[in-house]
Amino acid sequence: MREAKKPIPIRPHAPAGGSTRKTGDFGLAVAALRQALLVTGTRDGHLISLAQGISPGQIVRTLVERSLPVYDIAPAQETLEDFYLSLMNGRRGLE
Repeated sequence: MREAKKPIPIRPHAPAGGSTRKTGDFGLAVAALRQALLVTGTRDGHLISLAQGISPGQIVRTLVERSLPVYDIAPAQETLEDFYLSLMNGRRGLE
């Protein structure tokens, strides 16, 4: 069985004193990645979903080649709070 790809967070700015995944301008980054056919969608203003067969390295390389800064990139981990809120907001159906 194949594991579903998790969205990759690329946040537009970091909170003071914390580490995060970020790029200089999320909108520009997404536009470049869509043009290169590397992502299938975005969520929450900081998450991207990679197209089939695309690696995080390809994402970073594409952004850097276009002079868009990348400070960190990592698979997103859904927290219990995120799961609960998605249930309460009706974004997740009962299976």
